[in-house]
Amino acid sequence: MKNKTTEQGDEFFVTGLEKYLDAKSAVTMFEEEVQRRLKDVITNHQSELAKLFGEDWVLRDYFESGMPE
Repeated sequence: MKNKTTEQGDEFFVTGLEKYLDAKSAVTMFEEEVQRRLKDVITNHQSELAKLFGEDWVLRDYFESGMPE
């Protein structure tokens, strides 16, 4: 039979893990929304960006570079 301290420790760990997973999910959803909005902005301003970064710049360069981990 577990003692009360061990049970509280287990409960604390489980609660922390659940909150961590919720937070990680929220951050992932936020990152995906930022990427989607950024893609929309880049798509809508592709000609201006090409003037700024050089005429050989293409939208594909942005999407193939990916997000850093």
